[in-house]
Amino acid sequence: MTVSASPATHPVRVILWDIDKTLLLSDKRVNLFDNAFEELFGHPRPDDATISKGGKVDGQIAREYLALENSDDFDGYMRALNRISVEYYTRNPLSCVPGVPATLRATLDAGVINGLYTGNTPERASVKLTTAGIAPDEYFNGFAHGAAFCQGYSGNRLDGVPAVLAAFDPADVLIAGDTPRDYALAQAVGCRFWQVGETPIDDVAGIRVGRGHDFTGADGEGFLAALR
Repeated sequence: MTVSASPATHPVRVILWDIDKTLLLSDKRVNLFDNAFEELFGHPRPDDATISKGGKVDGQIAREYLALENSDDFDGYMRALNRISVEYYTRNPLSCVPGVPATLRATLDAGVINGLYTGNTPERASVKLTTAGIAPDEYFNGFAHGAAFCQGYSGNRLDGVPAVLAAFDPADVLIAGDTPRDYALAQAVGCRFWQVGETPIDDVAGIRVGRGHDFTGADGEGFLAALR
């Protein structure tokens, strides 16, 4: 169910989107981080080693995998992860969260700049979006405006906050995401937040303008209304 949009005195001019479970449906078919680990070290990840990926950037996850082997070959792991990802998603395309293509077209028609703020590497972000039918250079005009913040090689998603603040007035920006870390980013930037999905997020800062399961029906209408 969509939460009614909060009153806004300034229309949204820039949307920074999370990718996984916000724009694209979660892919549970394979763990590519496991595959990169096995390629680099020649054996599978130990069965008793559990590594959570939720809300983290690719680089954070990679370092947790490397720690299993006391390895510092970060560049080697990321090369393997990017190559395996491109090969895998090219063969096994992802799908959009329902309503995403029409919503992106509507934002472009409204003159909104769409950018990415994601824990994926640029290589992984590009292949995921492309195979799901979202061409970055067509839908994400933010790439031409400096609005593509792929934090996949950084230590933490919040590392990109200075770049966001340097590029945009926070009053112009809305962040769309599904995790508490996405909310924390919006809070750190001082911009508005739209939540996708049902993950518990306590809106202590009062920045959430709405929430929807996806971008169809009333949820999609509520999202577009929150931009005005």
